[in-house]
Amino acid sequence: MLTIPISAVSFGRPFRGVIQDISMITFFTALVFSYSIQEEQVTIRIWLNSYQECLNAMTHTESLYDFMADNVSDHNIFMLCETTTVKSKELVKPRPRPHDL
Repeated sequence: MLTIPISAVSFGRPFRGVIQDISMITFFTALVFSYSIQEEQVTIRIWLNSYQECLNAMTHTESLYDFMADNVSDHNIFMLCETTTVKSKELVKPRPRPHDL
């Protein structure tokens, strides 16, 4: 969960609260893992909810990537994140500002 001090985004009004769970539009993203084995190309796509999730998954699969590069593939191997234009989460509209501020 992302937590940002409101003073950083308070638009000139000092305030000592926090905004939690800042939501934004995200797009389905594929973690693409491709390698060759005996000159045959193999490509795997794992679908995730956002580019950030894809980057996290990529970090967690480094040991698999290293194993495949060293033992299975012909050293023709890559992994990348491929973003689509299909929204996985819409922008959450903020609540109206109270009148007493």
